[in-house]
Amino acid sequence: KPPSSLDVPLEDGVGDDDLKWRPFSTLSAKLMGHFTADAYAILNGCNQGHIEAPLLSKTWGIPVAGTLTSSHFEQMYKDGNFYWADESLRKVQAPHSLQTLRMKPDDVIYEGYYGKYESGLAFYKFFCVGISDLTCLAGMRASVYSLVGVMNLNVKSSREDYLKVVREWLCPSQPYSSKAQEACIARLAAMNDSVLDRTYSPFRGPALHCDFNSCYVQACSASVEAMTECAKAKMPTAPKPSSSFVDEYLLYERAFDIGDIAKPRWPN
Repeated sequence: KPPSSLDVPLEDGVGDDDLKWRPFSTLSAKLMGHFTADAYAILNGCNQGHIEAPLLSKTWGIPVAGTLTSSHFEQMYKDGNFYWADESLRKVQAPHSLQTLRMKPDDVIYEGYYGKYESGLAFYKFFCVGISDLTCLAGMRASVYSLVGVMNLNVKSSREDYLKVVREWLCPSQPYSSKAQEACIARLAAMNDSVLDRTYSPFRGPALHCDFNSCYVQACSASVEAMTECAKAKMPTAPKPSSSFVDEYLLYERAFDIGDIAKPRWPN
């Protein structure tokens, strides 16, 4: 059992009692059984994918996505693209930006209150612990239609429009128009069975290798302290190349292709 200090309900305070949804809170289980067949959850904020997203996926029986680094807000510009909502650039941005906001992961390793981590990912990673591939893909597909993205999708949207939203969502942006983001989007768009570099990643640093269950060995999930130590552990001199970024894109492709079975279905 994790330390009792971590098994507390939501609290509003300062310092250690700040408003937090703690990974091992018993309150999470109260939502079990209250999800539709294509339900999903996306956890906004820093480092939600290290421990909380996999734990909640296992508890709720639905796909849950989380971040593997720090995060930032983005604002839509009048050109239809999203760039960082940076307070220091507000005077420059204001004439060109709209009120649409969203949160996205950074494309660099986390360095902050919990220390400096050694690896990460630049996108919201989905976890599907103990659930079927079909349930997982149904939730991933449904999430795309609700994204704050570059276009509004509906059930009649084409496969290509769906994938355009996915590519822009996965590829990290910058404060202004970014050649790196454009290159990332083009790289994903060119992926097919004969052109498939599974180790490609836009993350500026060592990329974590994750599957549907976790990014770590089981011992890392024992407590927040254990996970923090695992995230701060030095990477091997010759680490295994990560395929997590391309794998996630291919999963979104599969999610679209499963068709009608992934459309929203309400319980009887």
